[in-house]
Amino acid sequence: MKILDENGNLFGRVNVVDALVVLVVLAVATAGATLVLGVSSEPTGGADGDSTPNTTIRYATLDLGNQPDEIVDGLETGDNMDVNGPSNLTITDVHATPVANIGNNKDTHLTIRARLTGTENSDGFVFGEKRLQLGQSLTLDTSDYSVKGSVTALASENGSIEIDRTPVVLETKLDAATSEAIEVGDEHRLKNETIATVRNVTAYPIAENTRRVFVGLELATIERGDAPSYAGQEVSLGTNVAFRTDAYDLAGTVVRRGSTVEYGDPTTTTATLQLESISPEFAESLEAGMAEAERNETLATIQSVGIQPAGVILKSNDGNIYLRDHPTKKDVTLTVELTTRQTDSTLRFHGRPIQEGNTITLDLPDRTFDAEITEFQ
Repeated sequence: MKILDENGNLFGRVNVVDALVVLVVLAVATAGATLVLGVSSEPTGGADGDSTPNTTIRYATLDLGNQPDEIVDGLETGDNMDVNGPSNLTITDVHATPVANIGNNKDTHLTIRARLTGTENSDGFVFGEKRLQLGQSLTLDTSDYSVKGSVTALASENGSIEIDRTPVVLETKLDAATSEAIEVGDEHRLKNETIATVRNVTAYPIAENTRRVFVGLELATIERGDAPSYAGQEVSLGTNVAFRTDAYDLAGTVVRRGSTVEYGDPTTTTATLQLESISPEFAESLEAGMAEAERNETLATIQSVGIQPAGVILKSNDGNIYLRDHPTKKDVTLTVELTTRQTDSTLRFHGRPIQEGNTITLDLPDRTFDAEITEFQ
């Protein structure tokens, strides 16, 4: 069979002109399909095939500063916020720590981790209409609250706040009942998280109902630069830290970091103490074997008691000066074994350095008194 017959038909069936028209139509259709398929194959990041720009995910840590209870209670993991364009924010982690304020102000410091959906351009990550970078302020505006925070970290992954555990020793003054209430293992919990745990407690009497207390805590801290941070401040010597349970509420000053035990090695020291011009009744009430104890720990034990008349200086009519025995007052010399701590440079008792000539307080059963250290044996 001829390809073209005498009438110009292909294979005697299709007119050449008609065939050319069909080929042109098929070519146009193919080009159009290629164009359509080429556009739809580009990732847009939009929903349902819309034309929104490519989106990028970042995770940011935001320091929200000190906040009142209504914000602390209302802010939760999973809270979200929509921003102009494709941007949105979802809270993925919350870290709350108590602020050691003076008085009854019990603000809480908040740090959050958030998942940010934004866009990427040549300048960096864009959230809303602005490039997001460290130190920049960002406002969380939801139907329940509005708070402003500062961006302290920005990463492409990890929706959790990285928490470290930092041991410290706090020093504080408490009444005797509160001091007795503190127990090893006590926890301070906020937002379903344990943010501080008692690891060690030592208490010393400094008055009849007042105790100097050293509390060893393990704090849940966030690394900021080269130092741990708690309640929005660097944990260092002199930092104030709050600790609360259902049974008590305290605030103290960091006197040691890196350990939950106060400075020095435990030891015992025998000292001679002097009490002058006291009543004979009080002098006679002191006996060997009497001990000072706090939180089931013996801190001082009387080994011996010496009593003699107190001296009194008299001046005669002719101007001469005489030392005579007081008719009632007594001087008392005590030999006492003290529970002390020895550092490289100092001997410590009741949490303070001591030396000859210092005055210390002893809190024995039914009596509290001051005495001067006259000698270490």
